[in-house]
Amino acid sequence: MLKKLIIPMIILFALAAGVSAADSINIFNGSVSMTGSPGSTLSSMILVQNTGTTNYTASFSDYTLTLGSETFSITSITGFDLNTGDDQLLSLSITIPPDQKAGTYDGDLKATGGSASDTVHVSVTVDPTATSPEVSMSCGSATYIRGVTGAVNIEVDAENIGNTDIGAVNFAASDLQSGSESYNVNPLPSSTPIGYGDTETISFQVVGLAGNTSTGTYSSVVNATYDNGTGTETRSCTMQMTVNEPNYDLNTPSSVDFPAQSQNSSVSKVITVQNNGNVPINNVQMTHTAGSQYSLTLNQSNLGTLAAGESADVMVSADIPADEASGKQIIGSLFVNGTRHDLTTISNILPLKLDVRGKLNLDRLDVTVGGSSDKDVEDSQTIDKEAGPGDKVKFELDIENTYTDDEDIEIEDVIVEITIFGIDGDDADDLEEESDEFDIKEDSKEEDVTIEFELDNEIKEGTYEVEIKVRGEDENGKDHEVEWTVYLEVEKESHDIIITKASLGDSTIDEGDSTTLHVTILNIGKEDEDEVVLEIKNSDLGLDIRNQGIELESEPFDDEAEYDRFVSIDGDKAGTYDIIIKVYHDEDELADSKIVRLTVEGDSSADDGSSGEDTSGDSGSSGTGSSGTSGSSSTDVEVEHSTSGTSPATSSGVAPEVTVTDTTRADLRSHPLYMILLMLGNLFVVILIVVAIALLLRKPKKKHKKTTTY
Repeated sequence: MLKKLIIPMIILFALAAGVSAADSINIFNGSVSMTGSPGSTLSSMILVQNTGTTNYTASFSDYTLTLGSETFSITSITGFDLNTGDDQLLSLSITIPPDQKAGTYDGDLKATGGSASDTVHVSVTVDPTATSPEVSMSCGSATYIRGVTGAVNIEVDAENIGNTDIGAVNFAASDLQSGSESYNVNPLPSSTPIGYGDTETISFQVVGLAGNTSTGTYSSVVNATYDNGTGTETRSCTMQMTVNEPNYDLNTPSSVDFPAQSQNSSVSKVITVQNNGNVPINNVQMTHTAGSQYSLTLNQSNLGTLAAGESADVMVSADIPADEASGKQIIGSLFVNGTRHDLTTISNILPLKLDVRGKLNLDRLDVTVGGSSDKDVEDSQTIDKEAGPGDKVKFELDIENTYTDDEDIEIEDVIVEITIFGIDGDDADDLEEESDEFDIKEDSKEEDVTIEFELDNEIKEGTYEVEIKVRGEDENGKDHEVEWTVYLEVEKESHDIIITKASLGDSTIDEGDSTTLHVTILNIGKEDEDEVVLEIKNSDLGLDIRNQGIELESEPFDDEAEYDRFVSIDGDKAGTYDIIIKVYHDEDELADSKIVRLTVEGDSSADDGSSGEDTSGDSGSSGTGSSGTSGSSSTDVEVEHSTSGTSPATSSGVAPEVTVTDTTRADLRSHPLYMILLMLGNLFVVILIVVAIALLLRKPKKKHKKTTTY
């Protein structure tokens, strides 16, 4: 009997012990409700209790609040330790996103402690924004090509930017109008609901367009009306239609330029055919007229319809026969044809150009422009160095005979021709130079050739084509030719004024006589000048001229780009005088300077010393000019230029021709020994004549014939 009582008691004791060790957590709040606007932060307090018999760390989950498919979340809560019998007061925080849809969002926040959990229902009501409902309008545009385009529809987007659904938005538009001409437009659909965050596209169909519709831009105001909860709200935008004439532009390269290659080889070139017009071009096809010996092929010849802006790449391939002449040549034409909307044909004709390499090769090309060199210039390249007015342009070429030693063939009568197109003078003439003829032996292989040009001072900015041709004939009578094209850029300084002429009518005059100084200045810069100053000075001659406010145009070959000054100079006193000439831009920025030397001779002009102004100051050191037609002396003065950085240049690409008077010469005729020396010289000449006559009259001796006996 006792045994029967002890066993149930043990079981009851075990059960009681198990219950006392159970986990339990309780959220005191039954539910939490809050209300706020988008962008606001809400908070509420909740009490969490450990009602179990064990200690644990409390944690939280299930933060999401939902309204249909819309959601946002409660701010996460950091876990914390909670001992048995303790409780914790927590702040529940919620931030409503700024664009959250209006309505009531619900969720159950879960608290977990050990093996136990509890939930609290959280309800958050999001209020409509102050502007809800709200519609944003965006109007599109369309283009009508007169006589080509069919129906025209202009799309308008209406976006719900509030945080509530909009039951119905109604659309209407004024007529599209340009001047007195107008066209009706119909919205499809005319009314539609727009949900929260959604965008609806409305298509407005233009009615009544025809082939005689006037070109121009037509405008229409589109209105969207809807109920904003307190009344009717209207939002507007302006849509446009542009009416254009059809423009057919089938764009291709001007020619098919195959890369340079030798005989008995193949070449290929990819060209792009593009519709740059505003309407489709139909039935685009390609044909050619190259001879059968070139086996010309196209990887595609029927391009079909090219929409406006669409392009297609076509590879053109050809064979170069073994007996083809060297040099650049046209072997036929490539025709690119298409059909317009009115069924007329649009066509481009592209010459097919071969560049056949013979046994002459342009192995190296160096170009020096105004003292700066560009090494190893390649065919079709632009020379790195820019030329300026009056610059010298030097081309240095290595011409190669590519026949092998075994072939042992000389190329004869080789000549190099270089042409710079359209660069010379007001009429844009070509500059042409050629080398002397020369031979290239098979053992020497290579010949150096130099050709130099001097550009005019009056020259236009731009990029000029330079053609280089090398021609020759080998000893078997076969012609060889290589042709290159490079490009020369001409750039001017902003400010560049030069003295192109500084000469005297007579550089040597007698005391008491006079002469005339002629000075010419020229603007070769890119800017018009209106503050040019010309100075002419020599204090001993009474010269102190300063011409101010001279205006010079910048246009090459314009009479207004040049200025002349004539000055009469009296030779009152014997001596040698350096007349200093300077020209400035912006009144005080030195641009160019020269010295002209005048010699005044008297009865006893033994004094050869130079008088007048000291030229060693800011005018620089002087030198002597070259002999010229004026009989005057003119010397450049080395100057350190201003910000224009321009060096004095010369007119028409040629240095001004001037005469340098020898200032050490004395008049021997005025010396006392002059007559004595003259008489002695004449006597010596008479004696020489007498001796010569005596020798001629002297009888020759008889000569005896020598006989040799064997």
